Amino acid sequence: MKRNHILDILRMVAIFMIVMHHLTITDIGMQDVLKSGVMAISYKQLYFSIFVNAFCIIGVNLFFMLSGYFGIKFKVKKLISIIIQIFIIHNIIAVTGLLTGRVLLNKDTIIHLLNPVDNYWFIIV
Repeated sequence: MKRNHILDILRMVAIFMIVMHHLTITDIGMQDVLKSGVMAISYKQLYFSIFVNAFCIIGVNLFFMLSGYFGIKFKVKKLISIIIQIFIIHNIIAVTGLLTGRVLLNKDTIIHLLNPVDNYWFIIV
């Protein structure tokens, strides 16, 4: 099958949208507002985050549709490889959070470090 560069570019756009979605949810503080109701950011920032997220969330569906179009072939070796990659990357991010003080070391954090697969829905799916 000949590569379709337009679809490759669309996939890159979808990846960018997913990254922006995660930034607006976690790093800007929108998730904290939704969980606790406490405003750590201004209303202007919250409304901007909601606006950006409304468009960027589409990237998840777009990425999966493009992946389905190109055909996903299940291989156990690939599954094990992605689980190992997620484990390593997740723990690097978690340790960075511990070192910077954004994450506290407790029982839940240790469980989270040892079993990152439960925290990522796309692995289970």
